[in-house]
Amino acid sequence: MKCVSALTLAGFVLPVAMGLNMAFAQSVCAQAFGSTTTSEEAEFGQVDGSKNVSQLIRSNAAHYWNYVASSKENSGLRAYAGFKGVVAGDPHVGNFSVLPLAGKDGVRAMREVNIDFDDAGIGSFAYDFARFVVTVKAIDKDVKILALLEAYVEGLQGREVAAPQIVKDALAMPIAMYDRLEHEYVDRKTKKAAFKLKEGELEAYSGSLSRSEVAALFPNEKVLDLATRPKERGGSAEAERIWVYTERPDGVQKIYELKGYMPTSMEKFASQAPPLQLAPVVRSVFWAGVQDDNYRLIEAGSKKKLFWLRDKKVALFDIPYNMKNPANKQLLADYSLYVASKLGQAHGSQASGQKLLAEIQKNPDQFREAVKSLNKTYLKLALDTLGK
Repeated sequence: MKCVSALTLAGFVLPVAMGLNMAFAQSVCAQAFGSTTTSEEAEFGQVDGSKNVSQLIRSNAAHYWNYVASSKENSGLRAYAGFKGVVAGDPHVGNFSVLPLAGKDGVRAMREVNIDFDDAGIGSFAYDFARFVVTVKAIDKDVKILALLEAYVEGLQGREVAAPQIVKDALAMPIAMYDRLEHEYVDRKTKKAAFKLKEGELEAYSGSLSRSEVAALFPNEKVLDLATRPKERGGSAEAERIWVYTERPDGVQKIYELKGYMPTSMEKFASQAPPLQLAPVVRSVFWAGVQDDNYRLIEAGSKKKLFWLRDKKVALFDIPYNMKNPANKQLLADYSLYVASKLGQAHGSQASGQKLLAEIQKNPDQFREAVKSLNKTYLKLALDTLGK
């Protein structure tokens, strides 16, 4: 296997433009199948707490990338694995949503974006799309891979498929209405300049940063209170979570979350650039045209610990996971196509994404069958792990 650089993997000059360390880009051996942990060693995590196969798979992005980097993966997607660039790492319908974000002109607008960069990095577009397919089929086996592929190809060509009405409504929401919803959210979570604490949900502050270290991150706001969010499920379940309650000079109160950085799951697939260099590259792809400091990776405290810093946003719609309701099945079917096209747009914005598109168009059935094979094999592996 030829040793190639992160610069080559990205397939575009953006990493250098964004400050990706040139020495790293020229020297790292970011092999497509450079996993440091073999699939024989890797096991699914959080098995006991998983209520179903969908929850298990969504909590195990690292396991997926380790698996596809191993010799056990023989679906046929190897033929497409050489088309690489910035990938989501853990693309699923719950990791995309509508947020108010400022563009380059400084004007805030409602945008549908990837809201979770935890597992993003440099990797294979084909395997990123295949992971999305697996997460959708784990929720509802009736969603068709062909439909997802067609939507993804639309995205690769710079187009998006029609959004479900619930998404259209969110995108059309006036910014003032969203701000009002966010204000109501802050009111529900606080009282008399302090968080409302509840065991298991939001607890007295016991974080690794001192209060003064947290305050230093918000020089233009007054920090009113801190709280600790108990560890959650998911690929970054062990990450520290600090909630910060602030007030701006104009009286607007905000809640932020500092989420401790955990290594991206993409490290199971290929070597990655240092986090502070990689994060802005990821953001420039998935938040193209956005000039908003809402979501960024920072150093904090005397020990320069890494945290993801972001506003606590209001969820404008819920993703259904119970498929017994026909309306839920239809919403998932429609929304998964929309998200597939958004993922395709992110991949297609990169030079290697266009090369993947050309390769898929040579024989769409061959690509679909490879995705279908991986989906079947990986879902069976997950089901067997749960004993179902």
